[in-house]
Amino acid sequence: MVDFLLELGIDVKDINNIIEMNKNLVDYEDYKKNVEVLKMIGCDDKEIRNIIISNPNFIIRNNGDVVKLIKVFNNYSFTDLDMLFDSNPYLLNLDDFELIDFFDKKEKEGLSKQEIIDLVETEFDVI
Repeated sequence: MVDFLLELGIDVKDINNIIEMNKNLVDYEDYKKNVEVLKMIGCDDKEIRNIIISNPNFIIRNNGDVVKLIKVFNNYSFTDLDMLFDSNPYLLNLDDFELIDFFDKKEKEGLSKQEIIDLVETEFDVI
């Protein structure tokens, strides 16, 4: 795990902080899958580093759950997911149904789909 994080360009100080925040990271073997998902949505190395440093729990999430979440973001026509997750990496901790429920709630409040997207993109911790 440490070698992989070093390959991503994360410095030793940040790696130590990441491991201190989540001891499970050391033994987790599928962490590369979630990093590959970030690459598939267009994240560059800098964005990936920022996401992992800010939200180390993301890389130990179940990959299937991450893929489902990304599909929901795509189904709602979010664009530039790389920038969205770089600016708010905690969105990657959501389950797909939480995003769906949020959209349903906001639509019932009278917001359009685009207004909800704008809200998610601009308001930190809105969901």
